[in-house]
Amino acid sequence: MNVTEAIAHALKEEGVEYVFGFPSNPLFDTGAAEEAGLRTIITRQERTAVHMADAIGRLTSGNEVVAFACQHGPGTENSIGAVAQAYGESAPLVAIPAGYDRAKTDVDPKFNSLVSYQSVSKTCEQLTDPDAVGETFRRAFTAARN
Repeated sequence: MNVTEAIAHALKEEGVEYVFGFPSNPLFDTGAAEEAGLRTIITRQERTAVHMADAIGRLTSGNEVVAFACQHGPGTENSIGAVAQAYGESAPLVAIPAGYDRAKTDVDPKFNSLVSYQSVSKTCEQLTDPDAVGETFRRAFTAARN
């Protein structure tokens, strides 16, 4: 099982039904989300996808935590405003921005979503170890539910 498949299975184990987002994110591009039984909803803009995911969490009073996924770089930049709004209003949401290959991570002038999301989220981690997918997503969903 590769990292993308492990993420899709972790989302399913956490009770996620929907993954909102904007390609290119491996969850959408490889079909891993659909294969794990998740319904993917693609929007025309990242911020809209975050607001839709945010709405489900609010409408279910936090009983359903929804995931948002986007591409690295521009996708992450476009979503920051909506992620910040969800954070500021304590809406349950897990954002999954794609990352660069390990060799290109933290190399300028790459946009670093870890640094940017830290100030607008309850918790933020960079997933670099495929074996850490399960524990990383358990922490993310625990934080979103609390």
